[in-house]
Amino acid sequence: MEAALFNGDADAVALSRPFIADPKFPRKIAGGATALSRCIQCNLCLFYAPVAPLKCYHGKRMPAAG
Repeated sequence: MEAALFNGDADAVALSRPFIADPKFPRKIAGGATALSRCIQCNLCLFYAPVAPLKCYHGKRMPAAG
C-alpha cells in the first residue's frame, strides 16, 4: 500500500472490507505485519448489511427466511 501511494501508482487505498474481515488489521499493519488481509472481496458483508450485523460472511450462508 505504501509503495503504491509513494510511487504514484495509486491516489488512495480503500480498506473498508479488510477492516470488516479482520478488525485488528490496522494494529497488525502498524506493528509491521506484511500478511495480507483474509478479505477476498466477495462483498457478502455489504450484501447482508441491510438485514444482518456488519461482519465478514465469507464462506457462510444466511439461513432461509420462513
